[in-house]
Amino acid sequence: KVEDLEKFKQSHEAELDHMNVRLQGAMAALQSEKDEVSSLQKQAADLTKDHLLKVGELSTSLESVRKDRQECVSKLEVLNAQMAALREAQNKSKEQQMEQIS
Repeated sequence: KVEDLEKFKQSHEAELDHMNVRLQGAMAALQSEKDEVSSLQKQAADLTKDHLLKVGELSTSLESVRKDRQECVSKLEVLNAQMAALREAQNKSKEQQMEQIS
């Protein structure tokens, strides 16, 4: 019976060693996955930061374009008013010339 107990003890120790090796392997795999997740989170954070900076730059650029467009519209309105005034003046000159001829 002592021999049976000794064999059982050795078998049990071997099984525990095997389970410890499996557990260490599983822990190493989990650590590797954790490191991969951390790396992906950092990459995502960096990309988000870059995209937010780009959005800010594009928003500023868009605002500048809108401002330039509004300035051009205002200048065009002034030019249209000047052109209308010149046409009116030209028509009056023609009327005055026609009156002088008559």
